[in-house]
Amino acid sequence: PGEARPPLALVRMPKKARQRRKAKKAKQEADDKALDDPKALKEIGVNAFKASDSKKAAAYFTRAIESILRQPPETQDKGLHLALLSNRSACFVLQNKYIEALNDASSCVDLDPSWAKGYVRRGVALSNLQRHTTALEAFSKAKELDKTLSLDVHTKPLEMAIQQLRLDSDDLANLPEAGDGETNAEVMRQVYGRFFNFMREHGAKIGDIYVNLSTEGGRGVHVRGDVGAGSEVLRIPEKMLITMEMVKKRPLQSKIIASGYKLRSQHSFMALYLLEELHKGQGSFWHRYLQTLPLKRNISPVFYPPSLLKLLANTITLQTIRFRAEALRDEYTQLSASVPEVRRYSLMEFMWARCCVLSRVVGLRKKTSKFLAMVPLVDMVNHGRPSSVHWGYDDGTDHVHLITNQYVKQGQQIYVSYGKKPNSRYFVNYGFTLAKNPENECVLAFSMDTSTPHYQEKLEVLRQKSRQRDLTDVENCREFSVNANARDMRFRRMASFLRFTNAAGKDFELFRKSPGFDLETIGPVSISNEIKMLKMIEESSTRSLKRFSGDLATDHKMLKANRWADEAQMHCVRVRANEREVLRWYQNLAQKGLQVLTQNWEGVRKSNIGKLKEIKEASIASYILTITPLLTDPNLNN
Repeated sequence: PGEARPPLALVRMPKKARQRRKAKKAKQEADDKALDDPKALKEIGVNAFKASDSKKAAAYFTRAIESILRQPPETQDKGLHLALLSNRSACFVLQNKYIEALNDASSCVDLDPSWAKGYVRRGVALSNLQRHTTALEAFSKAKELDKTLSLDVHTKPLEMAIQQLRLDSDDLANLPEAGDGETNAEVMRQVYGRFFNFMREHGAKIGDIYVNLSTEGGRGVHVRGDVGAGSEVLRIPEKMLITMEMVKKRPLQSKIIASGYKLRSQHSFMALYLLEELHKGQGSFWHRYLQTLPLKRNISPVFYPPSLLKLLANTITLQTIRFRAEALRDEYTQLSASVPEVRRYSLMEFMWARCCVLSRVVGLRKKTSKFLAMVPLVDMVNHGRPSSVHWGYDDGTDHVHLITNQYVKQGQQIYVSYGKKPNSRYFVNYGFTLAKNPENECVLAFSMDTSTPHYQEKLEVLRQKSRQRDLTDVENCREFSVNANARDMRFRRMASFLRFTNAAGKDFELFRKSPGFDLETIGPVSISNEIKMLKMIEESSTRSLKRFSGDLATDHKMLKANRWADEAQMHCVRVRANEREVLRWYQNLAQKGLQVLTQNWEGVRKSNIGKLKEIKEASIASYILTITPLLTDPNLNN
């Protein structure tokens, strides 16, 4: 104490400490150098994997993949890219991230369909997701591409599971009786007659209505005579509802609840109840009602043969159908593993019952609580807008009733609204489409490149301010399901995202100065910003349109001719045409917007800009009017 210390610069660090510091610095320099070298990043990742650090390995493989993607496409090393995706898929499996593992494996297959290892990785991911049949298909494809592969360790357990769970059953033959469309019209009229009597015997009050059967196998509820507005045409007592509360008390459903298995959807409870009652035959209380259910494959496009699904090639609807089928298989497989009693019903029976419940179950309100139920006879009323009846649960009488809200002429069909939905949803959920539907949608995908100005800052804002979960979980990517309407909130949400992610310079400073801005309601910012947004919309819609073979005009000719082998073929062509129509609309919107923003409008009145003769679509014209202030008000452009 009290002695003078030498200056810090004269204090010599011990030799070993200097060596450690030097080695650490050299390692940091090597790591920094490897930042953009995918091969060096791969090597670090492989070493981490060998050291059982799959998380660190996945991080380095990700950096290597990003480095490759930043390179021009013609200079990218395809073999290295495949190896990195395959390695990262293996890391994700070890971390129990099976969806991520499947995505990387599928990317391998897309990048090189002839590379057997990509299918092996896909099979491993699928088997961990309990998708036994598709996993086996992936392993079979790998073996086909590389005969030297030994995959018995993967395929034997899958084959046993498929046999045990009856996943190879591909028919509905086990369902005891067939409903409409499987027998002739006269037999079905008798079936409906007995069903009406059954409902009346148990307290239902049925007005002067009947079920009309079409030659195509469809059906609808019609009135026999003129009915005035405000007339009750149907009243169903609560005891004639199949409620979720009632179903959950059954032995099988109680076992599922006790097992702790978390169902994807409570509809599975009701689906298993339907199958249980169906297998009772005439001994079921619901026998007369169950006879009216459509026990045929075209209850849902999930059951369509490849020849029909081929018409939907490259559509978002086909992806939805495949996802629905995969989800139902997963539910059945995992549910059967948790509760073996479920195996008394085949996979196809379960899938049919789930589709049946989805198209019929409704939400009702009783006093202050809500409940799910299937309502016999009401579920036969078709969709129509505007609806000719309103319906709901009456607390005073404990009945569900249907009351006309307009005058209905003799012989006319009565309709209820299933809600505003695009044809793709009507098709997948209910099996029908509408000739004209302004709610039709397409999906536009966008990504924010890592070289975008203020990338990290924007990414952080997106994390904090995004209120709605988009169709993708990738942070710098978004997919938007949008209809052909620039006034719709879905369009405004998409435009807001693009305006924000493309903001640079003074435009981005506007957001910095207003941290409380709403990410989903950003209006036009500047001419340059809006041009970037429109170019991205044009690129995305054009890219999506290129997926389709043939042209839209051919689809329109087929729909106009209206000559079909069956209705299912018409629905497929209509849904395909609908998606292309909306994509074309966005392509046209972008082109018209760019035309306006890139012309010289000096001295032109604002009102004249929005009245271009070329812009005939009212919704597009409304968008043009929103961007005209950018051209006429210099303060906004600043």
